[in-house]
Amino acid sequence: METAYGMSDVWIQALEDAQGIVEIESTLDRALASFAQAARNARLAGYSRHVREAYAYMRQHLTKPLRIADVAEHIGVHPHYLAARFKSEVGKTVSQALFGLRIEVAKDLLLHSKLSIGEIATMLQFTDQSHFARRFRHAVGVTPRTFRQQCIGEARSSQVKE
Repeated sequence: METAYGMSDVWIQALEDAQGIVEIESTLDRALASFAQAARNARLAGYSRHVREAYAYMRQHLTKPLRIADVAEHIGVHPHYLAARFKSEVGKTVSQALFGLRIEVAKDLLLHSKLSIGEIATMLQFTDQSHFARRFRHAVGVTPRTFRQQCIGEARSSQVKE
């Protein structure tokens, strides 16, 4: 909490110093990214070095086929050790965590890119578009297409209200 309060003071001052709507929007974007990074760091701070390194490696290689053996080799531990450590600290398997990271990136790409759903599925190593759609729906509650339409529709309606 202390970190958040300190950061908020800095970003409030930056917003007060901003001149014009473009600069305010840019400052808000940077502030949100900064808070998101701090939240991620705080969440990961409670994990062992091996789990933090595994997460970092998985984040950097989301667009490549990944097996637990690849991650374990990169961080220099046995796959069984990494699997047990990961499960005990995170409460998920390495595969579940990797899937979660890929879904978060998919959501971001659906909202902020013009890539097709098939292109996103291929990029994030899903076997095909229908497999991606099924897994996405199971994780998020709606299909990728519906997610994109709903979120873009909400963004448009909030812009109209302003």
